[in-house]
Formats: sequence, C-alpha cells, structure tokens
Amino acid sequence: MPTQNKKPGVNASLFACFVFALVSHSVVADTPYADLLADEVNGADWLSYSGGYKSERFSPLTQITPANVDQLKVMWAYQMQSTGISGAALQETTPLVAGDVMYITESPSSVSALDVRTGRLLWHFVPDISNEVLNIGFPRINRGVALLDDKVYVATLDARLFALDAGTGAVRWETTVADNDVGFSLTLAPLALDGKIIVGVSGAEAGVRGFVDAYDADTGEQLWRTFTVPAPGEPGSETWQGDDWQTGGGSTWLTGSYDPERVYFTGPPVTRRRTGMAISAPATICLPVRCWHWIRTPVRCSGIFNTRPTTPMTGTQIRSPYSLMASFAVSSASCWRWPIAMPFTIC
Repeated sequence: MPTQNKKPGVNASLFACFVFALVSHSVVADTPYADLLADEVNGADWLSYSGGYKSERFSPLTQITPANVDQLKVMWAYQMQSTGISGAALQETTPLVAGDVMYITESPSSVSALDVRTGRLLWHFVPDISNEVLNIGFPRINRGVALLDDKVYVATLDARLFALDAGTGAVRWETTVADNDVGFSLTLAPLALDGKIIVGVSGAEAGVRGFVDAYDADTGEQLWRTFTVPAPGEPGSETWQGDDWQTGGGSTWLTGSYDPERVYFTGPPVTRRRTGMAISAPATICLPVRCWHWIRTPVRCSGIFNTRPTTPMTGTQIRSPYSLMASFAVSSASCWRWPIAMPFTIC
C-alpha cells in the first residue's frame, strides 16, 4: 500500500482545495470611464459592445495571424441556459471581457459572467419576463451588456433597464424604459458613458415613436429623452401629416457611437408614407450627450435599407468601415438631403 505522509502540516485535501481556489478564483475588475475611453487601444480586454466608442470593432492584438490561425483550438465551451421563453434560442450577444471575467447575454435578456480561463459560470441573472412579451417584427434576442465601474447594465426584451453588481449579479437598480404592451422592446447593448447609460428602442413595426434615452448610471434616474420622429413645430415635422408622428417608428436598436461631446445612433427608416413618398426618421442622429438637441437628420425619399453601427462624423463624411454607411453619406442622389448642422449649446 502507498505510504502516507505522517509529518505534521496542512491536511492534503484542504491544501488541494486551497490551491484549486487560488487557480480558479476570478478577479472581477472595475471598469472606470477612463478605461472605456482607451478601449480601442487596450488589447487585453474588450470593454464595450464595439470595442471602443468609434465602433470600429478593431483589436490591436497581433498574436493571431493568417499564418497561425489554423492552430487555434477549443479551450472550453459554455452551454447557454434555457429560460423557458419560447422562440428565444437565437443568440446575438457580443461578449465583453474585463480582467478574468467574460460577460455575455443569453436570449431573451439573461446575463452570465464566466471565468475566461475555464468557462466556469460565476453568476447568472435571469429577469422575470413573461412568455407573452411582445416582439413584433424582430426575434427574441439581446446584443449584450455595458460595463461601467462596478456594474453591468442590461436592457431587456420587455423594455426595462437593469444595473447589476459586476461581482455577484445582484440587482443594484432597475427602471422601466417604455411600455412593452404597446410594442416597445430593448434588444441593444447599452452604451456606457461618464455617469450615463444610453439606450435606444425597438418597436417601429408596432407603430411606436422611437427615442434615445440617457439614465444616471448610479441611480437609474432618466436624465433626458430624444425622440427620433419630430413633433409638430420641431425640425422636420413639416414632412409628417396629421398625427402620424405619434406612431412613426424610428427605432434605435443598434448601440450608439460616441466622441467626447456627442453620441451617434443609427436606425431603420420609418414605414409611414405620405402622398406616395416614404418619410424616413433619421438614418443617423447626433446628440450632445448632456442635452436632447438635434444636430443633423438625413431624409431618404423611398425604399428600405439596413444600417450598421455608425462612427462619429466630420462634415458630411462618416468615418466607417461599412461601405453602406459611407455610400449614403456622400450620395449625390437628389433624394438625399443633409441639412447643415444646427447650432447648439452643450448644457
């Protein structure tokens, strides 16, 4: 029989447990705003939906190359968990990585924190969502979370916004953004700024009036709301008939981009028509973060197109890796109109 070590000391099984705890412990790092500003050049982490506020989705890492990409192999796999919500099998999340932790969403609106080295589940948050939740014209999906300081932010299919503790997944606060009963949903990854969380909405197919909201990152208090379809008397309202603006659509379901003073959102055109011409909500809106003020609103004559995450504009040019965005920014077709940027004051 193998001999046992009789020397006094730490019990072998306790020692093994201690070593395992050291190896498997995941350090939950805070994500300060300064780190988000540097996300584009930080190869160690991926802290925001688009890997930086410019939405270029480019990593500066160079270890993986065309010459060695065939050597990649699976290190671990994580099985996403069922919520019992029908039609929620499609996944569109963008994983965020901060330190040793990866944060993902699982459709329709759950959040999981994983150990990046082992795939071990650290915590799992499941909001209470009814199987009768409305999602008219789009799937029951979620595109990801936002990180800021010691919190994780997730927008839900039933149009709520949650702040979770990054270390435990406990709810710090929640707020209702809009009424799901009339067709509003949130499927985007929120955009975290300095003390603010920015979200947009889905639901144009249900005839809602789209908007972009800002919330206090610590309390969940709504700071401002900007609608994407103008009310009577607002710029562009002359292109709308009667009360069509109240149900004009103008969803904002793609995470915005940001420069030091403005946030940019893209969205699909509105489906309302007037005297034979399709009237479109802004394909791109640019908003000073501390106000709710229009800067520019392109108008499209007709047709349907799909937009992609937009990057900050200079003049009438859009610095974007997406050819579609670049093409409509410089289009000379007579049906495109790019009004000159309106004067504004940063509040």
